[in-house]
Amino acid sequence: MDRTRAFISYSSEEKQIGGRLKQLLIRYCGYDTFIAHDDILGSEIWEKEILHAIRNADFFIPLVSERFKNSSYTDQETGYAVCLKKKIIPIKLETINPYGFINKYQALQYRNEPTDNLFELAVTVAHIGLHYQPKTVYYKKSLQSLVHALCESSSFETTNTIIRIVSKCSHQFSKDQVAQIMRAMQANSQIIGAFALPELKRILTATYHCRID
Repeated sequence: MDRTRAFISYSSEEKQIGGRLKQLLIRYCGYDTFIAHDDILGSEIWEKEILHAIRNADFFIPLVSERFKNSSYTDQETGYAVCLKKKIIPIKLETINPYGFINKYQALQYRNEPTDNLFELAVTVAHIGLHYQPKTVYYKKSLQSLVHALCESSSFETTNTIIRIVSKCSHQFSKDQVAQIMRAMQANSQIIGAFALPELKRILTATYHCRID
């Protein structure tokens, strides 16, 4: 099963927020995340690459703001995503609500004072992905993405966060996913030493009947 692909649409003036959100979605959700200023090479025809990335995306995440609304291309990206029936997860950077074709979607709210909440937003996106019915491709991809993020975890904090996400969702790991997790628990020091590891072991033994030494 492939991982979830996410496309972040943003105004160029807000590329730093978009870039940080991308890294958080990779780290805590395991999503294969596209953002134009990172992922389009200078020699590429950028309009073609953007359209290709939207077509291949599962989730379209617009960073809605006045700059976004005044941008020459963000509305076109949004319209294309709506036309392709992509799952839309708007994030409000200011007070402006989603508008036009996406005005029916409830937006997540970005805050930057006293500290920004991009971490919490990334975790919320992970929960949204796991909110779909287990038989849907969105759920299956989101769960595989989370397993990937856990296995590739590079810090105790990342591991603990992912285990908290897993413990709150109706996870239905496949045999292969359980095997991936079990191998990572033995090989990845950032999982072995995490304080949330006992909760992961409890899930694996109680739900999946794993034998853990």
